Amino acid sequence: MIILLTGKEVCFIEAALLLEADWQQRLHEVWTCIIPEQEAITRIMNRNSLSEEEARKRLSSQANNQYRVDKSNVVLCTLWDYEVTQKQVEKAWLLLKERLAAG
Repeated sequence: MIILLTGKEVCFIEAALLLEADWQQRLHEVWTCIIPEQEAITRIMNRNSLSEEEARKRLSSQANNQYRVDKSNVVLCTLWDYEVTQKQVEKAWLLLKERLAAG
């Protein structure tokens, strides 16, 4: 998705493996969503009908939260209700617009 904002184009790329592929240096900013490990395991189990062991194995094959935080410019947490996540995104978007206007 590309949005024109303050005379600049903003392009959004949803790429689950962006950090694992080490592509972050090709972008101006990386925004990441994280959740605590146990919540991730629970969601994987529920979404994919996997055992806890299978979910842990799947999660262990991915970058952990600390790695994602270290490689990202903006970090959002999706642990809470949708409305809380929406507020986080809206605030991050507002701050991005301010950075673009200033720069």
